[in-house]
Amino acid sequence: MNKLIVLLFLCILVLTSCKTIRKYKEVSSNEYLQKVSNVRYKDVSIQKKPILLNGFSSNLQREKERILSSNEIAKIGLIEHNAAELAVQNSLTYSKFVAIINNHVKVQTNNWKDLDNLINREYPGFREKLINLCQLKEQEYRVSLLIKAGFEPTTIAHLLNKSAAAVSTIRSRSYEKVFGKKGGSKEWDKFISSL
Repeated sequence: MNKLIVLLFLCILVLTSCKTIRKYKEVSSNEYLQKVSNVRYKDVSIQKKPILLNGFSSNLQREKERILSSNEIAKIGLIEHNAAELAVQNSLTYSKFVAIINNHVKVQTNNWKDLDNLINREYPGFREKLINLCQLKEQEYRVSLLIKAGFEPTTIAHLLNKSAAAVSTIRSRSYEKVFGKKGGSKEWDKFISSL
């Protein structure tokens, strides 16, 4: 008889557990959290915990939305930057500079104006950003334009009729002017590329 009662008790326990598990599975995690957060506690210090969790959860949600928004903005910025880079390198002005290099002729004033207009059209505010940071000499600004257009330092040296070392010095000096500390020419190139 005792065995039968124990067996019956175990069957009831198993059925109750299965029913509870089924109910738990039916309730989504959000509904479950909502039900848990709505439980009222007699102890005041315990009552504050669901409120804090809800506040923490909403803060996490806002932070997640901010990060997603920032990521989207960064993606758009990268797409725009790549499109501008492509537009510069497919432009007539860029082609003229390549022809100047290939034909070993001197860059004319109108070529510099065209390059300046191209870079500032494709990268709006490029000139103003540099002017606001420091007063660059004409040679320093031209080097910056050529970097922004995607030319290599040796090509820049050829276009300016300077040595590669002189162009490297111009880039390093420009970095020091803007940031107030010594930096390499590659740091200047990275900075110009980021504008």
